[in-house]
Parts: sequence; structure tokens; C-alpha cells
Amino acid sequence: MKTKLNSLAPCGVFCEACPSFGKTCFGCPDNNKDQKRTSKWSCQIRDCCYNQMKLQFCGHCDEFPCKLINKRLIKPHPKNYKYKYRHELPEVAEKLNLLGIEKYSQWLDEKWSCPHCGGRVYMYSYECSKCEAILIDQL
Repeated sequence: MKTKLNSLAPCGVFCEACPSFGKTCFGCPDNNKDQKRTSKWSCQIRDCCYNQMKLQFCGHCDEFPCKLINKRLIKPHPKNYKYKYRHELPEVAEKLNLLGIEKYSQWLDEKWSCPHCGGRVYMYSYECSKCEAILIDQL
């Protein structure tokens, strides 16, 4: 399997699990200014990782999870299942460091694939894009 680097956000989120990926957004790492979704350009986490720390992933930083990651992603919405993927970022970063980018990319691709039909499971709803199965408990 070839690593899809545009699918791997600096914070550890799997961009392909976002309903906007490939439609209005090309992924957090992509620098194409023609995409419709522009919120990533003002993302403080993206800026810190890429521009300040000069890293590919926040999980490679000695300070991870830092105050910024905690404030923006991990601590908000503690009991809201829609943001379960955010609360798992420390474990996901550990997986990245353990597996390396190629195997990590494959692991995320499998994690966010429907076990019933192989469709893409989307964050927020944890619903399969093909068979519409709800998979919150399997992720």
C-alpha cells in the first residue's frame, strides 16, 4: 500500500474520514489554494507543526500532546461521541511512532473502513458512506 500523505493531518486525524475530504478539501497537508475548504489555512495546530516546529506530525514532538492540542482537540466536548476521534489522538500518535508512516497509514485506512462493505466510515457520524451502518462502537 502506498502512503497517502494528504490523508494524514499533522494532528493525527485521518483526513479521509472527514466527509469534506476529496470534495471541498484535499487534506490538511495539501497546499493547493484552489480548494473550497479554507479553514486549514488558519489552523494554529497545522501552523505550529509545519511552520514552527518543522515536523510532519505533532506526534513526533516532545511536547505532544501540548496545550494547543489539548485546548483545541482533546479537551473540548468530553462526552460527545461525535468527537471520539479527537480524544483518541494520544493513542493514535503513539501508534504512528510505533508503526511508522506506511503501516500507520494502512492501519488508519483499515480502521476507518466499514467491516461490512468496505465503505469509508466518516467521523462525526461514524456512519458508513456506502451501507450507512453506524460503527461508533467498532472504532
